[in-house]
Amino acid sequence: MQLGQEWDGDNNDWNDRISSFMIGEGVRLTLCQDAHCENPDHGGSSEAFGYHESPVMNEWNDCTSHIKVMPYKGPNVLLFKDDQCIVGYAGIFGPGHHNTGALEFNHIGNDSMTGIRVEEGIRVTLFEDEDFQGHRTTLIGPVTYCDNIPDFGNDTLSSMIVDIEPRVNTRGNWTPAVRSNE
Repeated sequence: MQLGQEWDGDNNDWNDRISSFMIGEGVRLTLCQDAHCENPDHGGSSEAFGYHESPVMNEWNDCTSHIKVMPYKGPNVLLFKDDQCIVGYAGIFGPGHHNTGALEFNHIGNDSMTGIRVEEGIRVTLFEDEDFQGHRTTLIGPVTYCDNIPDFGNDTLSSMIVDIEPRVNTRGNWTPAVRSNE
């Protein structure tokens, strides 16, 4: 598939037959369980950005009916609802404040995240409670945790803040201004 293309499974022989995929750098992939991604109540969608390889798709195995392939403009955070960082229910989050409603809209849900991928140049602060309250931990990309997020655990995320990581120029080299967790 080419960047900018959409494929409808009803017009091809792969409808509900995809069980793995691989995408390269600079690609954002959206998989939908219904034709043209029109019905969010029918399983919704799952997203990934490159480079990403999903050798199995768990809940999404043989369920994809529509694919969108778009250019990827990052950096972002990718949250997973499984402990293997495999695209099942996964959502992409850019800079901003993301509360429980945003997690649910992106099919992650409250207290359901078990994996995270933070791209280089991004800092994410994870909160155990809604409205950016409770226990928190900060991750600085690039980092991927597919199970047991350090100092946070699994199935505890209720809100998060995604920021572009501040950098300072030290003798001609741009380096992260912050290196440790809060």
